[in-house]
Amino acid sequence: MQSPVVQSAVPVAVAKCGNVKKRKKMFTVLSAAVFVLMGGSILTLIALMAGIREISFAWNFIPFGCFAVAAVSMPVVMFQKNKYANLAALAERIESKDATVIASLSPVQTLPAFDAMKATVRAIIAGGALPDHEIVGEEVVARRSAGVTEDEARDMYAEYLALAFPAAAAVDILKSQVAAAPRYCPSCGAPVESEDAKFCSSCGVRLKGGEEG
Repeated sequence: MQSPVVQSAVPVAVAKCGNVKKRKKMFTVLSAAVFVLMGGSILTLIALMAGIREISFAWNFIPFGCFAVAAVSMPVVMFQKNKYANLAALAERIESKDATVIASLSPVQTLPAFDAMKATVRAIIAGGALPDHEIVGEEVVARRSAGVTEDEARDMYAEYLALAFPAAAAVDILKSQVAAAPRYCPSCGAPVESEDAKFCSSCGVRLKGGEEG
C-alpha cells in the first residue's frame, strides 16, 4: 500500500474546518479587500511622493501603515483562501456522487493518508458543508438518502483497492493459492503430511522447502 500517485493540492488531516463553503467565500472577500487596501496604499504613496496633494505631516504615515497591514495580512489571508477553496472543491467532489470511497479522495495512496482523509471528510461533514452525508462503515462517504449499508461500503472499498493496487492484489491471490495447494513428494508423488516435513514419509527423499536440521 505504498504506491505513490499524482499529488493533489487538497489538504488532509484538518481537525476543525467549519463550513468550508462559507469560509471560502469569507476569505475570498477578505483577500479582495486586502488587495484593494494595498493598491490604494501604493497609489497614495506615489501621489504623496509626487507632491500631488499636500497634507499634514502626521497623515503621511497613514498610507505607510495601511501598506504594512496589507503586506503582513496578505500571505495569511491567501493561505486560508486557498485552503478552504481546496476543501470546498473536495466537498463538491463528494456531492457529485451518491457514494464515494474515502480512500479515492486521498492525494497519496497510503494507509496514513487514507486515515487523514477520513478525518478531513468527517470535519467537513461536522462543519455543515455536507449536511445530508454520512460516513458508512468507515470506508465510504454517502448521501443518507442513498441508503448505503456497511456491507455495501466494505464491498466498494475492496473493489477500489483491487483496482488501485492490481499488482498487490495479484500477489495476495497467488500467495493464498500456493498456501492452499497440497504438497507432494517429487520422487514418489506421495502427499506431504506436514508443511515442516524434511523428508518424505513414504520414500525418505529430502523435500525442498523443509527446514534444515
